[in-house]
This record gives sequence, C-alpha cells and structure tokens, in this order.
Amino acid sequence: MSSQADEKHGQASEDSAKRARLLPRRRLRDALREGDSYALLLIALAALFIVIPIFGGSPAGRFASDVLVSGILLLGLHTSHVRNRGWRFALLIAAINIVAAAFALFFDSRLATIVSHSSSGALLLLTPAVVVRRILSHRVVAAETILGAICVYLMIGFAFAFVYTVVGQISSQPILAGQPDGTTPNYLYFSYVTMTTLGYGDLRPATKAMQSLAVVEVLTGQLFLAIAIARLVTTFRLQRPQTEVDDAS
Repeated sequence: MSSQADEKHGQASEDSAKRARLLPRRRLRDALREGDSYALLLIALAALFIVIPIFGGSPAGRFASDVLVSGILLLGLHTSHVRNRGWRFALLIAAINIVAAAFALFFDSRLATIVSHSSSGALLLLTPAVVVRRILSHRVVAAETILGAICVYLMIGFAFAFVYTVVGQISSQPILAGQPDGTTPNYLYFSYVTMTTLGYGDLRPATKAMQSLAVVEVLTGQLFLAIAIARLVTTFRLQRPQTEVDDAS
C-alpha cells in the first residue's frame, strides 16, 4: 500500500511539474491568439534596439533587421485586431519588404535597398495608427493601455529612422554632419536623439531637408506624448467615479 501511495504521489508530482512547464507556453500561445498583449510587442521592439545597432551596419544584418521589423509590426497589427483588409495590405507590404531586402543582400541593389526601407517605413506608419485606434477604444486604463502607448512612441522613432535611411539613400550628399557614411544604426540613434530633444552632439542635420524632417519628428513625438497622456488621464478620471460608486454599492 505504501509503495502504491508513493507511486501515485510521484506520478502526481510529475504531472504537476509538467503542467508548470507548459503553463508559460500556454499563456504565450493564448496571448498571441487573443491579442491586446502589448507586453510582447514592447519586448520585440526592445529587441530591435539590440539587433539594429549591433548587426544593422552589415548587408546580412540589414536583411535580418528588415525581416525582424516586418514580423514585429505584423505582431503589432495582430495584437490590435486589425481588420481583414488592413491585414492583407500589411502582409503585402511585409512581403515586398522581405523580397526587396533579399535582392539588396544578394545583388547589392541600391533600388532594392530603397524599396525595402520604404516598405518598412510604410509599415511603421501604419502600425502605430492602428495601435492608437485600439488603445483609445479601451474604456479602462489598464497596463496593456499604457504598454500600447509606449509601443507607439517607440515606433514613431523607428519610423523616422527608416525615413532618414531612405533620404540618405537617395541624397547625393551626406545628410548627417559628423557621420558622412550614414547607416541604419546611426539614423536610429539620430532619430531618438531628435525625438527626445536630447540635444545634438556627434550627429546633427547637414541639409535643410533634414532640419525640416527633424522638426517634424520633434513635433510628432511631443504632440503624441501630450495628447496620449491627456487622453489616458481623462479616461482614468472618468473610470474612478464609477469605481467608487461600485465600491459603495
């Protein structure tokens, strides 16, 4: 009897350990299937800050970065429950991006590089708009709402980085003073220095067009922060009286 009880106990412990191992995978699968989990999107965007600066300067690194950007932005659209027409349009842009990035990698085509970065920029303009629409539909300010707003702010910086990359590709002269040979990591760094109004040091605009784009990025980033925070605070204030009424009842 004792051996049978020990065997049953061991089997129960093994089953419990197996369920514990499967739980994180199940939660991840459920989050991917149901959407509205901007924590995953934020982690993926944070990974770009590691991949692009380290590998974005080489042809293979640029290809990997473009593929990763497409996948991350498709994740953002899925998380925000984009409609079928918008989803098909995003898949088409992502496919163009990956094919153009492959041509740029194997054939060293300047045109393919421009097309690849342009399609990445198009996705980076589409996805934040969809995420904003989704988080503004939240009636309660929850953690996912805040994370979604952070993701949008980060994607604005990425979008302008790819815009600068395209401008650098088509320009006949360096567009950044202090770094004649512009690369995607440099443009990414310049973008966030501009958007956060950190102040120019080693990199600064070298043309009138870049100065204008920098002004647009500063205004876009600052206006988003002002409007998003105001909206979230207003929603939070509206839900507090209702919460207090529910608690009182």
